[in-house]
Amino acid sequence: LVPGLDLELEKKVQSIVRGLIQKRLIKSANDCSLGGLLVTLCESAFQNDLGFKLQTTSHQQDNIRLDSMLFGESQSRIIISIDKNNQQEVENYLKENDCPCQILGEVTNGQIKINEIKSNIKELKENWEAALPKLLS
Repeated sequence: LVPGLDLELEKKVQSIVRGLIQKRLIKSANDCSLGGLLVTLCESAFQNDLGFKLQTTSHQQDNIRLDSMLFGESQSRIIISIDKNNQQEVENYLKENDCPCQILGEVTNGQIKINEIKSNIKELKENWEAALPKLLS
């Protein structure tokens, strides 16, 4: 099944993220349309050897399967990271602009935690970087 694309929502989300960038309220912004949420978070973490803590309980109340939440390549999902000091201003801006959003977790120092699953970012990064060369050898 090919994920649908709501052009009006995509335009709105892109415009709002640009507005947050112009206001200097976000540290990073990454699209989830290639690989989904978990791949996007890992690729973002790999760049600076950071980690993240993610709570996935919200998918249960929305009747979304965990695999769909983590790996779904649906459009118009952008992960932003912000300074905690800017959280209220960012939330207000998103609400004023009627932009759907959800707080997923927080950035950590080198550890990845998804619910009760824990891993070290350096080990995951090494496996990620070695996967294609192993496949081609």
